[in-house]
Amino acid sequence: MSRPLLRPDLSPLRGSRDFRAVFASRTVAMLGSQAAEVALLVQAKQLTGSPLVVGLLGMAELVPLVVFGLYGGVLADRFDRRALMRWCEPGLACCAGLLLVNALLPHPAVWPLFAVSAVMMALASLQRPAFEAATPP
Repeated sequence: MSRPLLRPDLSPLRGSRDFRAVFASRTVAMLGSQAAEVALLVQAKQLTGSPLVVGLLGMAELVPLVVFGLYGGVLADRFDRRALMRWCEPGLACCAGLLLVNALLPHPAVWPLFAVSAVMMALASLQRPAFEAATPP
């Protein structure tokens, strides 16, 4: 008896150029958001050495996640999902640039981590429902 191999179904990626573009964009955006969240927490720990600051940074990310996550679903239903996805990406890129500038300073500050992480989480929360609704299950 042969064992069936577990392989993903790649037929949607072969069939539609638009789906490939949305899938690739979604993958890059999600990986970038997750990497930024981890990098923020690591940088906060490196700068302060305090687990309390790391926990507070997590709380600073939680509030926009909950608040803007509710509005993201409404916006994804009301407006063009592709436009919503496109408008959030430059905002996330600007936030990543601000974090890079702060990290390259001779003495990086901790407060920009809180401000930028809150903005990044708000943008990601607005964008995620549009991503989820734009691709089929």
